[in-house]
Amino acid sequence: PTGHTITPNPVTLDTDEQTVTVTATNPYRDRHARLAITKIETGTAAPAATHTFDITGPAELTATVAAGTTWTSDWLPLGTYTITERNAPTGHTITPNPVTLDTDEQTVTVTATNPYLAARLAIQKVQAGTAGVGATYTFEVHGPVTFNVQVAAGTTWTSELLPLGTYTVTERNAPAGHTIVPAAAVLSADGSTVTVVATNPAVLSESSPPARLPATGAATDELALLAGFVVATGGLLAAAGHRRRDA
Repeated sequence: PTGHTITPNPVTLDTDEQTVTVTATNPYRDRHARLAITKIETGTAAPAATHTFDITGPAELTATVAAGTTWTSDWLPLGTYTITERNAPTGHTITPNPVTLDTDEQTVTVTATNPYLAARLAIQKVQAGTAGVGATYTFEVHGPVTFNVQVAAGTTWTSELLPLGTYTVTERNAPAGHTIVPAAAVLSADGSTVTVVATNPAVLSESSPPARLPATGAATDELALLAGFVVATGGLLAAAGHRRRDA
């Protein structure tokens, strides 16, 4: 095997009846082959990140591989190994997997590919009526990633590239009757933008006085009757006074 030695070599026999000894040493390793992992990222949202792989088989180990690089193990026992990437996106592949190391001193390379596809989410804030105009509203977005965002009335906010998937949008402290359409936004096409419209209905602010209703016909009739009663009463009182003076 590689690394073996024979010492001394060559050897010279130069004395009658002598015995010269040479020593031949073979360094047989317990580990015989190497495993290599090449990391590839594709798509519009490739983060150029470092990824962690769990390797199980005759030996168990963890590998950390940066995007666009190849990691190579130390010597490993021959046998079959299974490779798993932690937190890998949907659609990722590892080829070949499992992989077999069956030849002494060989190196077998597997390719791990992450297809990072992404889209954008937009939130358009519509404020009906005068109450709340000019205000800023907070939205909670839950999906493959979760975050909060503030959107001013009458404006549209657009996200950075997000992983594809379904995102649920909720407005904090929204008034009764508000709508978010669609409430569940599906980002399914790479590079696309999906817009949700959040509308708050017209409401009175707390400082606004209640609106006064116009007088109805019934109220007008009651006022007329009351005025007539006052006039009639005044006439009766005046007549009674004249009678007393005449008497």
